[in-house]
Amino acid sequence: MRLDVDNMTYEELLALEESIGSVTTGLSKQVVMQSLTRTTFFTFAERGIQKECCSICQEDYVEDDELGTLTCGHGFHVQCIEQWLTCKNLCPLCKSAGLSTSSSSH
Repeated sequence: MRLDVDNMTYEELLALEESIGSVTTGLSKQVVMQSLTRTTFFTFAERGIQKECCSICQEDYVEDDELGTLTCGHGFHVQCIEQWLTCKNLCPLCKSAGLSTSSSSH
C-alpha cells in the first residue's frame, strides 16, 4: 500500500508525521565531544598561502581557532562541526561518515 501524500490534508499529514516519528542520523553531543579530533589553526602567511574558511559558517579561520577534524580529514570550526554532527554524522564536504562510532576499547 502506497500513501498518496500529495492529496492528504494538513491534519492527515500531521497525524502521519506523529505515527512515523522522528528519525535522526546525528550523534549525541557526548559522542561528538569524545570522538572529535581537535587541532589549533595556524597560518602559513610567510608562504603566501590563501586564507582558509570554515565550509559550514563561511568565516575565515584566524590564528589559534580550534578546529575539529573528521575521519575523512576535513576540518571545521569545532563549534560548527559539533552542531553539524548532532544533526548528521556526515562530512559536509564529501558526505562520507563524519566520525567512526565503533567502540574498539572496553
